[in-house]
Amino acid sequence: MYKSLLIATVTVIIFSSIATADPYVTTKHEFKYKDSDYSKTINHIRFGNSWTTPNKFKLYAEIGIAESIDDGENWFSGNAGKSYQFGFQKDLTSSFAIKGKYEGFEQSDDVNSSKFEIITKYKF
Repeated sequence: MYKSLLIATVTVIIFSSIATADPYVTTKHEFKYKDSDYSKTINHIRFGNSWTTPNKFKLYAEIGIAESIDDGENWFSGNAGKSYQFGFQKDLTSSFAIKGKYEGFEQSDDVNSSKFEIITKYKF
């Protein structure tokens, strides 16, 4: 987690003088199922910032909190933790783009989870 924050901070410092920035707040709500049985909800709220470099390379970083609520539990009675996401997007041509993101959720009394995704998009 701290390595990710350090990388994000360095990235912000490097690109802050050559990019335009746009702060925002975002929420995310995940509804988890095992087979067809609902098991829990994870609610995130994050504060973020996005940057676009002069060569149209889009970057963003989000840091916030999240709560994992098991089935049958009430809001604010679940396990709280840190939530973060860092990503990029670049249009390589007028019809082909690539996106990538790293997302993590760290709980104090549970297993931490993270994922890295790369998405490509071709427009016809």
